[in-house]
This record gives sequence, structure tokens and C-alpha cells, in this order.
Amino acid sequence: MPDNKRTLGFGTRLTLMIASLVLVALVVVTALMAMSYRSSLTSAELEALDQRATLNAQSFTDWALARQDEMRYLARLDAAVNIDEEQLEHLLSQIAAAQGFYDTIFFVAPNGRGVVGVSYDGRARVLPRAEAEAFDVADRDWFRNAVAGNDTFSQPVVSRATGNRVSTVAIPVRNGQQIVGVMRGAVRVDTIIERVNQLERGAGTEIFLLDSQAMPLTPAPSLRDGEAVRTEAG
Repeated sequence: MPDNKRTLGFGTRLTLMIASLVLVALVVVTALMAMSYRSSLTSAELEALDQRATLNAQSFTDWALARQDEMRYLARLDAAVNIDEEQLEHLLSQIAAAQGFYDTIFFVAPNGRGVVGVSYDGRARVLPRAEAEAFDVADRDWFRNAVAGNDTFSQPVVSRATGNRVSTVAIPVRNGQQIVGVMRGAVRVDTIIERVNQLERGAGTEIFLLDSQAMPLTPAPSLRDGEAVRTEAG
């Protein structure tokens, strides 16, 4: 009988050991499955964020390119090519009023002086010729690029026409092979901020626009004024 008890005790202990090993194995497998699930979920979330970011970037790029297309359209009209000032004033007013995105639109001569211009603040206003001619941007990088024959979308600058912070779209105006001026539209940064805020975002995510130096152009809770953004994505 003592041998049976010892045998029974050993068998019980063996059963408990095997059961413990099975339980540990189940816990390990369950933990690994949970980790794998979390990893898959994280990968799926990251992929969704990447897709959303790509779509948002494309949406903003399309919007910016549409502004460039508007200036390119104006630059190709006979009124611009032949510098018909009265007709230009009418056309620039129509574009400014129809879109509501622009702070000002100017036709600029090759010397960097304004020829005609309109401003927009709820309604389009044709600038007096003297005011348009006082617009001098010969030293602006965007003007130099455009008068050299390049389509240009500038980083934000303070407009010399209104004092507002703007990004400038500038397109060379050609008469044959000769550049006879620059069609320049200034989009207010406030408008760009509104556009960025309309982009789709997930919970806990931020969207902000950076310039080429990684300086923020639009606000976000995590950004500090005057500091460049340093992230893995950036």
C-alpha cells in the first residue's frame, strides 16, 4: 500500500507538472498571438495613417496646383500677352471675386514694378494705377525666378501690397519667346491654414505644413513657435 501511495503521489505530481507545462505553453502561445495581433493592428493603423497622409498631401498639392493653373490661364490670355491694362483689370477682378483665395493679384512688368493690380477683402477692388505701380518686387526671389522663365510658388512672405502674410504664385508672361511680365497671385496664409484644417485626420493625429527648412507654416498643439520640426517623418 505505501508503494501505491508513493506511485499515486508521483503520478499526481507528474500530471500536475504536465498540466502546468501545457498551461504555460497556452499562456505563451496566447501572449504571442496577442503580440502578433497588436503588431498586425499597429501595422494596419500605420498603413492607414500613411495612406491618409498621402491622400492629404495630394489634396493640398492639387489645391496649390489649381492656383498655379489660374495664374497660368491669366498669363496666356491676349490681354496679358499684349498688356491691355483695362482688360487685365477686368479679368483679374473676375478671378479674385470668383475664388476668394487671393489677397492680391498683380501683373508685374519685367523691371519688378506693378502694372495693374486688384485686391480682395470680401470683394474685389481694382487698385488705382499709381498704387499698382508703387508695388515694387524686383528684389523678391519669386519674381527673379518667374522673370527668368520659371513657374514659382513661394514660401510665405509679408505682402508689400497689404502687409498680410502670403504665399505667392508667379507665372512668366510670354509674347513669343520674350518674357513681357509676370502674373502674380498672392494666397493668404490664413487661407492655407483653413485648407490644411479641412484635411481628414484620425483621433490623436496632427496635420501641419512645413517649409523647406522644416519650419511650421500652420499651427498645431505640439509645435513650438520659432522651432524647426524634427521627426522621423520630417
